[in-house]
Amino acid sequence: MENYISAVHERTHLKEGPLCIERFLTHLYLYGSASTKDLAQKLLIPVPVATAIKKELMACGLVVQCGGIVLSPLGQKYLEDALGYKGVSKNLLARLLEDDDFAKETACTLAEKHADLYENRPTVDVTIDQAKGTPETAFRRAILCLRREFLIGKKILCVGDDDLVSIALALLLKHIGSTGAGSEICVFDVDERFLSYIESTADTMQLPITCVKVDLKDPLPIRYANYFDVFFTDPPYTPGGISLFLSRGISAIKKTVGSDIYFSFGNKPIADTLAMQKMFSDMGLIVAEMLRDFNEYEGASLYGGVSQMLILQTTDDTAPLIEDAYEDDLYTYDFRNAQHTYICRACKQAILLEKGQTIEALKEAGCPSCGGKIFDQKGHAHKDIRIDTKKSLGTHILVDFFDCDCALLNDVEFIRRAMYEAAEVAKASIVADNFHHFSPYGVSGAIIIQESHFTIHTWPEHGYAAVDLFTCGDNLDLKNAMLTLKDRFGSRRLEFNNILRGEIKKGKVTPKT
Repeated sequence: MENYISAVHERTHLKEGPLCIERFLTHLYLYGSASTKDLAQKLLIPVPVATAIKKELMACGLVVQCGGIVLSPLGQKYLEDALGYKGVSKNLLARLLEDDDFAKETACTLAEKHADLYENRPTVDVTIDQAKGTPETAFRRAILCLRREFLIGKKILCVGDDDLVSIALALLLKHIGSTGAGSEICVFDVDERFLSYIESTADTMQLPITCVKVDLKDPLPIRYANYFDVFFTDPPYTPGGISLFLSRGISAIKKTVGSDIYFSFGNKPIADTLAMQKMFSDMGLIVAEMLRDFNEYEGASLYGGVSQMLILQTTDDTAPLIEDAYEDDLYTYDFRNAQHTYICRACKQAILLEKGQTIEALKEAGCPSCGGKIFDQKGHAHKDIRIDTKKSLGTHILVDFFDCDCALLNDVEFIRRAMYEAAEVAKASIVADNFHHFSPYGVSGAIIIQESHFTIHTWPEHGYAAVDLFTCGDNLDLKNAMLTLKDRFGSRRLEFNNILRGEIKKGKVTPKT
């Protein structure tokens, strides 16, 4: 059957996207005759836009003017055969869309009915940040998708699915009477246990679910590019996890304005939330809606047992941040619980942290040999850092710290202490200081030392800090000052430039050019 929606969209050039046209038709399918003004109000579009849609749909023969606007027999057939509404109970669907209390009751009813499916799923693997969402949460997500008109006849992707959202989506389709025509549900996951469980359940219950083993660190297979209408993801609670899971999902969905992305994520401090929203903006996404405490998890005390649901939407500028292979640490377990060896910077003793032990606890306790509080991770001692010691009046080190702890960068007293510690480690003689917190985010500050000065400015929303270490002597340990700040900021990477100020040649200060 002809794709009338695409044809109408091409002729009207609607900024609202083709989904607006589909919702125009589905409203008439469920509720019958409506005026142009009523449709405009219901769909939250200007009346001239509704008029343009009506005109083109009449030209295609999908609607007719009969007192109000109504679907023609061709329009009815198009909704049922092409858009997947065949068999759907109009009364049940309309009540789920209109009645919030009924929608909540339905989620509870379906969760209780299928509790065994969720009870018997595999145990979670904490090393890949799995946490069991409750059965009711899975069905709440499915009903949310239905109410936003992204379930019936849609191609839906679950980027990771230890919560079994795919099964809830398919069971909800059955519940409303859908034949499943045009509906596809696909799961990308690296955990073969969950893929096997979902596949087995889908086969037994005849659900339209496909499972694909995918390591998201690798680029997606090309056959899945621009294929899906919408996706769900509950990513690892790390910046890399957010960026990677969203990027892979964006690569997999169609390039359409107004597509939904259902993004579950725990509540974070304001600075971290701002950094996350900046990432959304960098990907060309908008936050259409935020549903606090929407998701509940079984035994997930780390997240307080709940997380928010963010409904993100695509725009003309939507694009993934990551398209190639991803090689950095991804899961919180990688950062917090992997076995690492740390070297005390004071006495050089090696300390092995077993799984479950943290560098934070080691810093608090101090080195067991000397009590030192500063450690380098073995293999990450920055032997490549070399300070140019050519004769000059001053050495000026410009340091960029990336992927820092956003909350720490917004704490003026913490920044003051960290800069003092860096000066002390460098064996500088402190004279005075001045630090200032900007509203709402950012800290600037300076420590005046007898040898010159150390200065800083932070951008918490980007997890970035810029530091200048300027000394007129050659006896300061600037390398350890840099590493101390990297350690204190939780920075995963630093870069620096070594600039000689007032370079001396033949006993004179000589211009470089």
